[in-house]
Amino acid sequence: MSPFESEFRRRAWWTICRHESAYGEEAKTRKTSILHWTNIPMPSNSNDTDLYPNMTHQVVPRSGLTDVSLPLLVFQVVRLTGRLAVFVHEEEKNCGHIMTERSISLREKSHGVVQMARTQIEQGMLQHCDVSRPFDWLILLVAKILLTKVEILVIEPPQQTDLAAVDAFHNIKLTLSLDIIECHQLLIADERLKTWHWVYQNAQQWHATIYVLEELARRPDAPCATRAWQLIGVIFSDIELLNKHGMKLEHRTRLLEVHGHALRAREAILKPISSSASATAITEQSWGPPLVPQQPIPSADLDSSTKSEPWQFDQSLFDIQEAQLNSNAFFWPSVI
Repeated sequence: MSPFESEFRRRAWWTICRHESAYGEEAKTRKTSILHWTNIPMPSNSNDTDLYPNMTHQVVPRSGLTDVSLPLLVFQVVRLTGRLAVFVHEEEKNCGHIMTERSISLREKSHGVVQMARTQIEQGMLQHCDVSRPFDWLILLVAKILLTKVEILVIEPPQQTDLAAVDAFHNIKLTLSLDIIECHQLLIADERLKTWHWVYQNAQQWHATIYVLEELARRPDAPCATRAWQLIGVIFSDIELLNKHGMKLEHRTRLLEVHGHALRAREAILKPISSSASATAITEQSWGPPLVPQQPIPSADLDSSTKSEPWQFDQSLFDIQEAQLNSNAFFWPSVI
């Protein structure tokens, strides 16, 4: 097989793995996967112009960003989640829900694998990103979404008897889920990224959204409820868009159902104080009509100091000073 054919076969194979992983996430099963019985190398980090039919040697990978940096990022996370699925399945098979030395060892392995993959992604790709370039900004946002999902997977649940630890556990998951929704909304609202809008408008963050709504229904006074309702408000500002951009009917139905539960839970805690002026102010300012994005975050608004190390996802990378926004502009409360 020629190096040219080999490289394109690798690209095709990992594209298949990416779609299988997406289906596994949808079907809530990862116990079996084509990743478990193959060991196909990743495509090389190269531009299309580096490949030609008559080439006789394997292409030399480039450093930094290339034409395939975005799919390579996705492929690396697909491989990572495949490895984590093996650990989870082995833990459930051998340990069940009982904490043993073996289960602790498996979780330590999971954290080690995640940390190694994160370091490879940061050093090999994200540290070369410049937020002033749209393609780099896209990669940073997609990386934030994917790596946050992985972080949720490896959070260790506490013992159910420790109520304080359980609340802290759900607060962390809620915050991370809001980060996913927030980055996705930023991705599809930024005019600089309109070339890729057609891809990510169809990639609704269903799992994160439903989890946030379930938490708001269960704990309407959660610490980040205000931030959650602002983001949920954007999603439900035009519910028909969810159907238009490919959300399945059963997902849409479930989303509307849980949204109704969350609204009733919110109204239940507001009702006892509805007659007071402070409650009116909170309702209008924090839980009022959803705000609609009016403009993307311009690169000029980003602190120049963040461009040297943008891969760290620092708070300042996403923040906009409130004074720079008019009364109708959309304000992103916070992103880790």
